[in-house]
Amino acid sequence: MISLSDHRRRPAPGTTGPPGISTRPAGPTAHEAPPVDPVLAAIGEQVQALFTSRGRTLTDPATAQAFTITMDGVLNLIDGALAQGLIGPAEHAMLMATFEGMRQAPQGL
Repeated sequence: MISLSDHRRRPAPGTTGPPGISTRPAGPTAHEAPPVDPVLAAIGEQVQALFTSRGRTLTDPATAQAFTITMDGVLNLIDGALAQGLIGPAEHAMLMATFEGMRQAPQGL
């Protein structure tokens, strides 16, 4: 039988034990994938559906690379709009976050 009082004294996995000592490894091990943000996963699925409806897939390295290059151009356009005063800092931040999330679509598949 395991005593619950002993369990309560130990830090839970993933929490910090004594000051400065973490009970969880610093990053994912070779056996576990890093966690996928559910919002980015949903964006990836939507973008992938758009591509598959046209007979393409973001799992194809050349297609994924072309998509990433295109999204880099979109991000540059948003930076230009800020620099020219066409959008403000709040709009810039929102658009950059949205399109940067979209740019990550191939990695979420």
